[in-house]
Amino acid sequence: MADVPHPISAETDEDLRKQLWELIRDLYEERVAGLAIGDVFEDSGDVLSLKLVTNGGLEKSSNELQIKLQTGGGLAIGSDGLYATESVTMTDGQLIVGQTDAASEPKSMSGDATIDKDGAITIGNDKIDSQHYVAGSIDTEHIAADQIDSQHYVAGSIDTEHIAADQIDSQHYVADSIDTEHYAPGSVDQTAIGANAVGQSELKTDSQEDSASLGGLDGNSTVVSMTGSAYGFFGVQVKKGAAGTGEVDFTNFKEGTVTTSYEYLDVRFERMTDGDSTASTVYTQQYYVTSSGEVFWYFAMRDKITKEILRCSAGNDHPCFFAESVDPNDTPHPFKRHFNIDEHEIVVAILDKEGRSEIDSIIINNPNKKLSRLQVLNEMFEFDEDNEVDYPDREITVGLPPRWDKAWISGEKVTPIKKVISKPGYIIPLQIKRRK
Repeated sequence: MADVPHPISAETDEDLRKQLWELIRDLYEERVAGLAIGDVFEDSGDVLSLKLVTNGGLEKSSNELQIKLQTGGGLAIGSDGLYATESVTMTDGQLIVGQTDAASEPKSMSGDATIDKDGAITIGNDKIDSQHYVAGSIDTEHIAADQIDSQHYVAGSIDTEHIAADQIDSQHYVADSIDTEHYAPGSVDQTAIGANAVGQSELKTDSQEDSASLGGLDGNSTVVSMTGSAYGFFGVQVKKGAAGTGEVDFTNFKEGTVTTSYEYLDVRFERMTDGDSTASTVYTQQYYVTSSGEVFWYFAMRDKITKEILRCSAGNDHPCFFAESVDPNDTPHPFKRHFNIDEHEIVVAILDKEGRSEIDSIIINNPNKKLSRLQVLNEMFEFDEDNEVDYPDREITVGLPPRWDKAWISGEKVTPIKKVISKPGYIIPLQIKRRK
């Protein structure tokens, strides 16, 4: 390259122009990036112009020099600096995706979502699972009808709050799945019981038993008052215990004068022949309907001094159940016509269902003996004098309302009368135990 500054002197314009041209040629004769100055500049009279290509590079616009970009390519930055990229053809929805240590390339979105040429993203079917939902974010608006079935419910998760009224009908109950625990008290009326549906086993039928001691000599007699009263069936069954010999006769009778009111019969037992002078126990048994079965009562009246048991009564209902007033205070025990407080005392055992089942199992396991509950209690059990118990502190059925036996005519509902039974001071409640 020529030295600078370069002296220029001219006497005419033509000489000045020539010297400037020589100066430019001297200064730029050497090549720049492999190009000679003459390769890119041209002399068109009074103007020195760049040679421009028409499809890229530099271009002149409004007397200014600007960069012309190709539509299919452009500039990119690589590890070695700025470079021009080649023209790339892209399809609808493709994106330019950068790569580490490599040139960016067009890529189509794939996997769980896609994008179209308008930029709209579509999420594929079965691509979103439970881990992508915010807790509590799905409400009923976003659940289609008839889409949730039984396999989606947690066991035991449906309670009464989530069942609409009148939505469960008979086809939704498993056969034999409804027991008495699920019936409201008094909810089953005559319309709910099918014709010929109630048999003997469904009736609350039970027996009331009474016993008394009968002397062993000819002419000895005793009277047993039947406590089954108006609820009881006739005939009455009678029997004699194993002890004592000699013939025993019995008759149904009522002491006193017959009045205009109905009276209940007693059973009179009488020794007709001499035996071995050993006293016998005689029994009456009367079946009746409407037994409550809540508490089993075993009463015994005994001699206050000798403790000899003179009379007994046993059944699933308190004696006041059979009395006219159904008042436990009026009929606290079954021996009203025979009890003398100066001579007698009354003890009672109150059996629950477990205790009553023990008595029944003895009867079942001894079919040849034809035992009754009262006979089992009298002959196989005794009162435990050292273990006094309490009366039940809950309401017990004590009777039925007046004209209960006519309610079926009008369809009127019969509601049993219930009361808490208080213990009289002279009655001793004891446990029982097996005889040794």
